[in-house]
Amino acid sequence: PASACSVTPAAPADASEAARVLAEAFQDDAPLRATLGLHGPVPPSRSAGLFACILEDGPLPSGTVDVARIDGRIVGVGVWTCPTGTHVGLRGHARTLPRYVRALGLSGALRAARTDDVVAAHRPQRPSWYLKVLGVAPEHRGRGIGTALMRYRLAIIDAEDDDAYLESSTPESGRVYERLGFTPMRPVEAWEGARPWAMWRERVSHRGGQD
Repeated sequence: PASACSVTPAAPADASEAARVLAEAFQDDAPLRATLGLHGPVPPSRSAGLFACILEDGPLPSGTVDVARIDGRIVGVGVWTCPTGTHVGLRGHARTLPRYVRALGLSGALRAARTDDVVAAHRPQRPSWYLKVLGVAPEHRGRGIGTALMRYRLAIIDAEDDDAYLESSTPESGRVYERLGFTPMRPVEAWEGARPWAMWRERVSHRGGQD
């Protein structure tokens, strides 16, 4: 059960384990398959380097990566960017760009950069928290761990009276996000064979007394 897991901010030493958990969680993710140019499951060995780059590109140093643990092991990861973050695209990260190329290959990195720019264009102009990645280890799904991760960060977002935004890649995850207060906005047309939905969660002071 979710009560058996603890959620805390990730430490720099958690980067490798968190990237591994995300790679295992996203083996069947349609947007990731399209980004990598694959037609079947994504081998974790193929995507772990990508997730390590995503973590270390800003969220981990900024303290906006949350991890869920059971018996000391990381079983779920939530990666957010805060409202002050500015999208610069993969090409704008000079320090980690070579790592993206090593993880994806040159053509894969260019494809990922183009996709990243298209996805960013769908985001609202109003500053908001952005859920970049949320993943739970396959053997721990269905136990409320993803919801626990979301509730942990959303409590912080509500305390700061901020908005939140995400893209839901499956109908199942979309229903979970709706229960947490997110509202569907529009489909994100960025991948062939995948159609995530943009979702928005209004800040507390703009909800008109609604939860």
